[in-house]
Amino acid sequence: MSEASTQPRPEGSELPSVFTSLAPDGVLERLANASKRGRLAGFKRVSDRSFEFDAFATPFDYSGIGTVTGAGEGGEITFELRARRKMPIIAAVILLVTLWPGLPLTESMIDTYWAWHRANVQTWWWYVPMWVLCLPWMWSSWKKSRLDAEADARKMIAKIAQELR
Repeated sequence: MSEASTQPRPEGSELPSVFTSLAPDGVLERLANASKRGRLAGFKRVSDRSFEFDAFATPFDYSGIGTVTGAGEGGEITFELRARRKMPIIAAVILLVTLWPGLPLTESMIDTYWAWHRANVQTWWWYVPMWVLCLPWMWSSWKKSRLDAEADARKMIAKIAQELR
């Protein structure tokens, strides 16, 4: 039977390391078997010494990357988080499309129905400040997602340590 333990990284990294008595190939094989049994969400073997798993967060998901170091018997698994690019790109595109062509479309629609608006108010006076108000929400969502992903990754690291015992 092998032993595994989690310990905080000495460099001050936010995610703990897992120490195990298994060889790197044994680690990845055991984690792959656990994944096939539904105990490790999103596990995917990336190379001979690294793997990926899901670190869920709202609204932006992350991937946890585990790297196995060590030779022969025993090793250490270090972890890092990487943001998935799909949702941030979609959010940025939506934000940009609401500014342009959103501004001229809104202006033409308002000008069609209210001649007073066309003569007395320029749409960008109120439209751009409303658009800018979305930016703090995006920033806080990004930070919240990172914290949620770290919490979920810690749960997954605990599961990984359990599987390697």
